[in-house]
Amino acid sequence: MLNFNVQGTNANEEDERYRYLLKNGIVRRVEDEDKIIFAELPQIPGVLVVYRKPSERNANPDRLNLDKRELNHMPLLEGEERLRLLNLQHNHIQKIENLVSLPALIFLDLYNNNIKEISHLHTVPTLRVLMLGKNYIERIRNLQNLTKLDVLDLHSNKITKIENINHLSELRVLNLANNLINHVEGLNGLVSLTEINLRRNLIETVTGLNNCPRLQRIFLSNNRIDKFENIQSIKDAHQLSELALDGNPVTNKEGYFQFCIKSCPNLKNLDMMKITQEMRDNNGVPTELDKAKQAAAQAEGMKSGDATNAELSSSDKHIQNTTATQ
Repeated sequence: MLNFNVQGTNANEEDERYRYLLKNGIVRRVEDEDKIIFAELPQIPGVLVVYRKPSERNANPDRLNLDKRELNHMPLLEGEERLRLLNLQHNHIQKIENLVSLPALIFLDLYNNNIKEISHLHTVPTLRVLMLGKNYIERIRNLQNLTKLDVLDLHSNKITKIENINHLSELRVLNLANNLINHVEGLNGLVSLTEINLRRNLIETVTGLNNCPRLQRIFLSNNRIDKFENIQSIKDAHQLSELALDGNPVTNKEGYFQFCIKSCPNLKNLDMMKITQEMRDNNGVPTELDKAKQAAAQAEGMKSGDATNAELSSSDKHIQNTTATQ
């Protein structure tokens, strides 16, 4: 629940809208030395209105951080027409809503909430980065208006199938790690995709990589792939430079390294092991030193988790990448 402490509010506030909310609303919270007010209005009960004073908005017009506020619902943001980045991480939000007043929004972060369904995103067709990791989403859907989407992070949900993303022709990064997916499919139309993370699923077969001509990195660690024929599709990813299959039964088969290196002539890293020219000359067989370096890299990789830069501070590069072309 929100903190109801409103001490220090100024009834003589000069800003008209702030004064109106203070007088007519049920004030739930005031932050940053009275610069941000959280209030409910009688005419829209149950909807939390968040309003920043003009001085605060002008200081940070493009971003608003509302993480760890114990919010149960997405608030209605007033006067935020210039807002481009909205962080709502680590709350208790159950539903995506109240985005209609954000015409410039390109980055929405709802990591670690209680969302069960992707919905109400048709009002933000400008969105370029959507972070929905660590929720309770079961299906990928209702993304039809997000044709400009560049990064889609749905890791740590309950998704069983890759679907309804064929129209995302500008999508570069897709993170579906730690879900319940059995087969890699449904990738047609993803002509800009360069990276897909499918670690920690239930995957047995990989198909359709020929639909992703720009794919450079695919992470399939800790799945159920047990046959070379089930990953034949990697041969169709001609630009593939990084492949992770560690934690799959197939990696224990004789000739595993040779198969992967031969299938992917541009491969530079396999299971966090650098592919050297010496290894290629040795018919794809790694040296003991290569194996030692690989083990160390894998141990370090386990610490990083599945998130696609889930923290706001480390997500700034996505904003830089997406705004640079606008």
